[in-house]
Amino acid sequence: MTPNAGFTAEIVAGSGKPPGWTRLGARLGMGPFLVINERYRELLASLGLTTPSAFLALPEEIVSGHPDRQVSRVLLGSGASSIRAYLKREHHVPWQQRVVNAWDGFGLASKSWRETQVLCQLGKTSVGHPDWIACGADEQGRAFLLLAALSATVDLRQLLEQGHPESPSWDRKLSRQIGVALAQLHQAGFVHRDLYPHHVLLDPATGKVILLDWQRAVRLANQTDRWRDLASLHATLPTELASVRQRFACLRVYLRASFPQDKRRVSLREAARSIHRIALTLKRRRHIQAKRNATRATTLDQRLWVVAAGTVWLTHRARQLWPATLPAWMTTAQARAALERVPLPNGDQARLESASRQQSWWERCVRSRQPWTSPERRLLAIHFRLQRLGIVTPEILAVGEIPVGEGRWSTFLLWREWSTVTPLSCWLKALNHSATERTAVLKEAEALVERLSLHGFTLSNPLEALGVESKPGSLSAVVVRDLAQVQRRARGWGRGIRWVQSLLSRIHQQKYFRRPNALALGSVLGRSEAKVVAEMHSAGVPMQRSPSRVATS
Repeated sequence: MTPNAGFTAEIVAGSGKPPGWTRLGARLGMGPFLVINERYRELLASLGLTTPSAFLALPEEIVSGHPDRQVSRVLLGSGASSIRAYLKREHHVPWQQRVVNAWDGFGLASKSWRETQVLCQLGKTSVGHPDWIACGADEQGRAFLLLAALSATVDLRQLLEQGHPESPSWDRKLSRQIGVALAQLHQAGFVHRDLYPHHVLLDPATGKVILLDWQRAVRLANQTDRWRDLASLHATLPTELASVRQRFACLRVYLRASFPQDKRRVSLREAARSIHRIALTLKRRRHIQAKRNATRATTLDQRLWVVAAGTVWLTHRARQLWPATLPAWMTTAQARAALERVPLPNGDQARLESASRQQSWWERCVRSRQPWTSPERRLLAIHFRLQRLGIVTPEILAVGEIPVGEGRWSTFLLWREWSTVTPLSCWLKALNHSATERTAVLKEAEALVERLSLHGFTLSNPLEALGVESKPGSLSAVVVRDLAQVQRRARGWGRGIRWVQSLLSRIHQQKYFRRPNALALGSVLGRSEAKVVAEMHSAGVPMQRSPSRVATS
């Protein structure tokens, strides 16, 4: 193919980099380009997929996502010759990511182009990996990677949950397959870096192991890289799914396949100790804890359909309610103005919250190339995260972001109302509950708050954010009633910055301060409480002293 429409298009089969690039930006992986696998050239040409914009405009079904990227399921063609594929889309490629990729030897490239290079290099080895179809980037800085879907495969976690009790040697066979596959990976000279159970797929018919998500893979450097890969899989695999005996059997097979008997430099005990030591450090991280505690039953329904020209997102339940056409109020701001409750096609009632949003100067100027995310879509992300942890939350059906112009957006959030949920504050004020039931509800609420805090969430007002679900004939259950009061807990410098922002806003509003705020500011700035109080008094900021200090003084 020849360069056309401002981008470079090349056809490659197994080489690490496309030949014939003349532009410096394209050579570094930064300019607009399109790379197509030779085996899919005729199919993509017949479908009109010849530009990066055409790939990014494919109808998609979002299966997972992050603030800067997402993974969607797409269908190429129709009929018996159609191919199911997964589109990994990057909304924005930050410079920090480009520098990291250049440091690892992949140039100033995006994650998509880096993963494509790794997959091209893996094609010369026996390591199981998905087949890539196309990769590219458009003029707006959006990058993508199209991968062929794998049929008849099951991820490791789901396979362990199902089990095969009728076969006594099934667990030994599975441990042998995983150990050999990991040994082949490291013998080929690669480190995966994201070796988690949902990235390990197995074909039950052939027993082949396929590894997914190669966007952070690098060349193997030392023995510690091997142990870190195995420790990631060990830390994210729950104990109830894989016993200690199965883990040792997999490690034993891995060592035998990695090192010949006469050249083995490490024993089984030394390898297990090194892996366990690294796994203890990894288990302190939030994303490792979330992957370890995720439930397969909830992640199956976490799919989104992008409709109405990419401005409306429908969940799996909403797609079942409106399979063909959308109601007018979803795409028209005037039709949503007077609506608060919406009748659903199945007879239920849903609550509609609409708003008009204005982008800040920071988002319009400094972060103009990054996609704008509304508070409604952040609530949807929190809803999905809590679902993975098995926490009951309000069911969100649809989210919309419709641009109005000049940095203004018309947004809405549709969620199903709970008629059986009472705020925890109102439930405690009622007098028709026994002491035993009150104690049980308070203990359950305390456990839920601790669980949220363990995974990095805080509640601005627990009595209003939590609710009690009362069902006839069953015990009351504590659930998250208001997602707007669930926030991600800041870490490191972010915690101090939030304290300083809170202090400055209250000084600006001339509101009274309490002792804990002064103590928090002192801990952030590294000063004593007396100095902070003196400075605030000299600045003319009124303070309210705690009753204990007033009594002692």
